[in-house]
Amino acid sequence: MKTAPFLQRPFVLLSLLSLILATSTHAGQQPQPAPEAAVLKIWLGEWTYEGKGEPSPFGPASGKYKGRMTSRLILGGFFLESRWQDRNEAGYFAQGLHIRGYDPATRTYISRGYENDGSASAASTVVHGNTWTSTGTRTEQGRSYKTRYVVTFARDGRSATSVAEYSDDEGQTWRTWWKDTMKRLRK
Repeated sequence: MKTAPFLQRPFVLLSLLSLILATSTHAGQQPQPAPEAAVLKIWLGEWTYEGKGEPSPFGPASGKYKGRMTSRLILGGFFLESRWQDRNEAGYFAQGLHIRGYDPATRTYISRGYENDGSASAASTVVHGNTWTSTGTRTEQGRSYKTRYVVTFARDGRSATSVAEYSDDEGQTWRTWWKDTMKRLRK
């Protein structure tokens, strides 16, 4: 059956209007990360690490462990994705995903972490020179703990030391959770 010409015109006009609107919403300059996001690049590449875990509310002492982390920029360079995995001397296998970014509205670095034990963490980070200090919270068995993670990169950016701590009294006292050293294999 043939459609009357006057019914075809609105369809054509509506199709053209839809195409114009769709094109105009994606036209223009692609958003760029804030200049402050450039410091995230220090994490880029493949890293190895080793350290020692202490007893904590998050589990028994893990003892010595060794692992690997790979970090890359994602979502147009606005965020950094780090995927890590390690194994301790007792054979426990841990892995996680960590997303970092810069929030220009609050002028802070933000992060979210997720691990294969079902735990999740959130933190904000202050960067002073080569030292990154992240403070946040982690919930374990319905109880929240304050966390602090300090990473100090070598001047050349190819290695770093880190210490993670937790507090069960709102930051009055801090206990060591784990310490490790990291070495970049390649960018």
